[in-house]
Amino acid sequence: MSVRTKIILPQSTLEQVQELYHFLQGIVPERTIMKNPPQLSEEVAFNVIWFLQEHMGVLPCNYERCSVCGSLYDTMEEGIYSGDDEYEMEAYIEAGYNFSKDDLKKHFCGSCAP
Repeated sequence: MSVRTKIILPQSTLEQVQELYHFLQGIVPERTIMKNPPQLSEEVAFNVIWFLQEHMGVLPCNYERCSVCGSLYDTMEEGIYSGDDEYEMEAYIEAGYNFSKDDLKKHFCGSCAP
């Protein structure tokens, strides 16, 4: 019988997740030397972060990537998700958001929210 151990990690900040996001795209932090840094696209780099959030539980799941500008943001501080279906999106429209059908299943930071 195997024993599973849960590793408890300190909460990662938005700045730390952004640093990882940029590192995955080949932007190595200052004072760090790396011969062959990763060169992932923005989309693939965020897919790695999403995997670490949702499947591994290593990163908190409150950080998202804006579908418009591509920046990372903390959903506990700003932004909105347009919804998974038109019924859910309609509730946001009634609340004053200016969503269109093209906005379905998209994340918007505070600056880009319609």
